[in-house]
Amino acid sequence: MTKSLSKGSVLKSGWMYINPTEARVIDTNAMVESKLKELSFKLAAETEGDAGFTEGFVQGIKAEQVTELIGEGLEPISEEAENAIPESELLLQQAQEEIENMKAQALAEIEEARVQVIEEAKKNTITTFEELVKKAQELSIVRKANAKLLKENIMKTLTDLCLDKVQMEIVFNDVDYNSFENSAIFKDNGVDEIDFLVSFNPGESLKPLSKVASGGEMSRVMLAFKTHILENVCLSTIIFDEIDTGISGEVANAVAVKLKAISKKTQVLSITHLPIVASAADQHLFVKKKVVNDRTVTSITKLSKEERIKEIATMISSQKDEITSQLLAESMIDKFCK
Repeated sequence: MTKSLSKGSVLKSGWMYINPTEARVIDTNAMVESKLKELSFKLAAETEGDAGFTEGFVQGIKAEQVTELIGEGLEPISEEAENAIPESELLLQQAQEEIENMKAQALAEIEEARVQVIEEAKKNTITTFEELVKKAQELSIVRKANAKLLKENIMKTLTDLCLDKVQMEIVFNDVDYNSFENSAIFKDNGVDEIDFLVSFNPGESLKPLSKVASGGEMSRVMLAFKTHILENVCLSTIIFDEIDTGISGEVANAVAVKLKAISKKTQVLSITHLPIVASAADQHLFVKKKVVNDRTVTSITKLSKEERIKEIATMISSQKDEITSQLLAESMIDKFCK
């Protein structure tokens, strides 16, 4: 009589193993059961008709071979477990290498992008610099041409103001356009810096105006400058505060004539202590200071013609009642009123 093996009589317990490399569950009970069934079928086929042999073999298997069968069932599990450890380490190593590769690639891309941004910014900076240089040079060319014209006109005016021996040059600074990083050369009004070099006496070298001009010379140079500036700038009023400082006689008369000419184009307010300049005015305002209650008070009085004559006579001579001074003052006023 043939008997089959019962899985309950062979394996009462089992365990499960999860292989991480294949992401599957290995059931040890199922593996042993499959092995026993396979052996049972072989015995039934080979010992058909010999019930005693089969029964004895089965009894022997229960006693002697269950452990071996379990071992055979667990052998592939053990091998998989042994292989799983290095495979896990390999996967971890591969993941780390992949992370490092991605990190290196990202850093390379960032560096490439940074270089591109810098190169693009440098390119744009150079382009902008070249455009600024072009505009600055165009402006400088116009300025230098106008400087020549201004110089000629000032020289003529200075001749009228009794400075016929003066020499003048308007000098422009040298500009280094070689380095686009030199942004300091650009100012709100361009790149040009100028200096006025003059010589008031024959044989003297040209020097900066501020270092060689006396008070009277500086007054006349400034008057000449303002005269020609007014030709290009429309002003309702221009004030000359003691523009006649340091001059007298013929030079003072020339300054008075020039102020009178300017007044034909714009209103002129001239603060003066010179009788010849005061007599050239169309209106005479007398400015007086006095102390009232420990405070200085300034008063301004518009003078009539008679009052003007007396005031200008006082500027000529301290003797107010001197007939000669009054007659001279009246003649000076009449001269400029023609």
